[in-house]
Amino acid sequence: MTRVSMFLLAAGLAALPVAGGLEAQEAQDTARRRPAAAATRGAMAMRGAPNAAARILTMREDLKLTGDQVAKLEALEKKQAEQRRQMTEQMQALRKQMAEHAEATRNEIKATLNDEQEAQLEQRMKQRGERMKQRGERMRQRREGRGA
Repeated sequence: MTRVSMFLLAAGLAALPVAGGLEAQEAQDTARRRPAAAATRGAMAMRGAPNAAARILTMREDLKLTGDQVAKLEALEKKQAEQRRQMTEQMQALRKQMAEHAEATRNEIKATLNDEQEAQLEQRMKQRGERMKQRGERMRQRREGRGA
C-alpha cells in the first residue's frame, strides 16, 4: 500500500464516528413504551454496549424473578459492567495508538512530497471533505423528509 493510500486510510478511520445513536434512539422508543424503566435503559444505551442483565433486572416484576434469580443477575450485571469498563479502556488506548500512527504517517507523507505535491494533496483532501459534508447534508435532509 502506498504512503498516500495509508494516509487516506488513516484519515478515513479517524473520521469514523464512534457514537451510539441507534442504541440511544432505541432507548427513547422503549422509554415511550415503558416509562418506569426509561431512565435506566436510556442511561445504559448512552454508555455504550448494552448490559443484558441490567435490562432483565428492570423487568423483574413483569418476569416475577425470584430473589435467587435477582442476586445472580445483579452479580452478572456487575461482571458485565467491569468487562465493559476494561474494554472501554482498551479501546481508548487503541484510539490513541491509531491517532499516533496516523500522525506519524502524515509526517512521513509530508516529508516525502514536495511543496507543490503537498499543496495538491491538501486541495484534494479539502474537496473530498466538502463532498462528504454535502453528502451528509443530503442524507440528513432525506431522513428529515421521511420523518416529517
